[in-house]
Amino acid sequence: AIANFGMMIWAPIYLQRSFGLSASQTGIWFGLVNGIASALGVWLGGQFGDRLMQRGKQHLLTVPAVAVALASPLLVLGLLAPQWPGAMVLFFPGLLCLWVLVGPCYSAVQGLVPATSRATASASILLMQNLFGLGLAVPVIGWLSDHFKPEWGTDSVRYVLVAVVSIVPLAAAGLLWSARKYLPEELDREG
Repeated sequence: AIANFGMMIWAPIYLQRSFGLSASQTGIWFGLVNGIASALGVWLGGQFGDRLMQRGKQHLLTVPAVAVALASPLLVLGLLAPQWPGAMVLFFPGLLCLWVLVGPCYSAVQGLVPATSRATASASILLMQNLFGLGLAVPVIGWLSDHFKPEWGTDSVRYVLVAVVSIVPLAAAGLLWSARKYLPEELDREG
């Protein structure tokens, strides 16, 4: 959620500041890239998660772990692209990979809680995503961008986003990969 919401909110500002795009250009191009990538990523994550889980329950988290790890270099390259069309080309697969985790992770959580707690589990996930993604990450990215603006100028938001998408998705991928070990046993546990 941190990288996702950080990119969703601050990538348009980066595109405007670093490349001089207007708000309408940014809205059209980034809106299309993010909208299509997120929808396709969620759908593909569900498809790959269901298919790979037939090979073993741990693979429900293999899909998001690998996808989120792949997102990091794609987004970094997009943020460092010398022209905005190149950034968009790299943002598309990077954002798609960030969204791949939604279906498999929600499925894993639904399998880990009793049927009577599934609504609460889903609400808890959404609450945490919004608290950390929107409530924490977005203002911290803005503060860091302002803090580094004297040194980095209009590219401050670019470099703060580079730091965020370099660290957060790889950390998340590592945690997801580690959780794979315990998932089959936890999904099979009664009560």
